[in-house]
Amino acid sequence: MSSERPRVWEDMAREASPPHDREVQRKKRKTAENRAGTNPSRSARSDLRDSKYARALVKTLMTHEHGWLFNVDPVGLGLPDYFAIVKKPMDFGTVQKRLENGQYDTLDQFHSDICLTFDNAMLYSEEGSDVHDMA
Repeated sequence: MSSERPRVWEDMAREASPPHDREVQRKKRKTAENRAGTNPSRSARSDLRDSKYARALVKTLMTHEHGWLFNVDPVGLGLPDYFAIVKKPMDFGTVQKRLENGQYDTLDQFHSDICLTFDNAMLYSEEGSDVHDMA
């Protein structure tokens, strides 16, 4: 899977974020970018952490009917070969923690971790398996 968002992800994002919230977030970003004397990366990080859209999207993904498949605990699930196959582990719980802790400087970083979660599921799971197909 490439860095393109799955269609289901776009639909869930639209449901999780009313148009008004998207407009407010866009205005916040523009305002933050236009402030003189501020650190743009700090403003962007703060906007992303406070973004109702990003938080709602992660919550929607985690509570989706099949969302539990993408909260992988390889040790707890007894998958001893997981770390040999998946070199950059990522799951929705980690994405949520990073978002809450302000560890994303850009929306692209947030998006990349969401995509990495699905990429890892496809990498570890056999082609044609339910998990691979859902990812």
